[in-house]
Amino acid sequence: MNGRRTSSARLSLRAREALHGYGFALPWLIGFALFTLWPLIETFRYGLHRVTVTITGIRLEPVEWANYTRALFTDPTFVELLIGYTVETLIAVPIVLIFSMIIALFLNVNFKLKGLFRTIFFLPVVITSGPVIQELATQGAT
Repeated sequence: MNGRRTSSARLSLRAREALHGYGFALPWLIGFALFTLWPLIETFRYGLHRVTVTITGIRLEPVEWANYTRALFTDPTFVELLIGYTVETLIAVPIVLIFSMIIALFLNVNFKLKGLFRTIFFLPVVITSGPVIQELATQGAT
């Protein structure tokens, strides 16, 4: 043999592309599961219980849907706040998405003051980076 693998041992281009895709998506999926999905499930589970924090740990007493019915039907401000947050989210998310798309276009389109625009856009990141903010804090302390 001349050191080459047989065709059955090599991955096809489609399989390699699929593995690369899974490799790029896997960190996001793990982060989503750890930092979003798991806390969401725990929050719902705690919502179905009376939670008591003791010296030995957390004690859960099942109350089924009592917490949710009390929030929806007894608390006069909950529904009002829930509607307010929903409306605020429905307004804020499209505005942020549109603004983000416009900024992305400005960062990628050729125009006369592109360098200045990028500098102004990334200036907050540079200013709040470690050494710069530390120097500003040190000067403010004296």
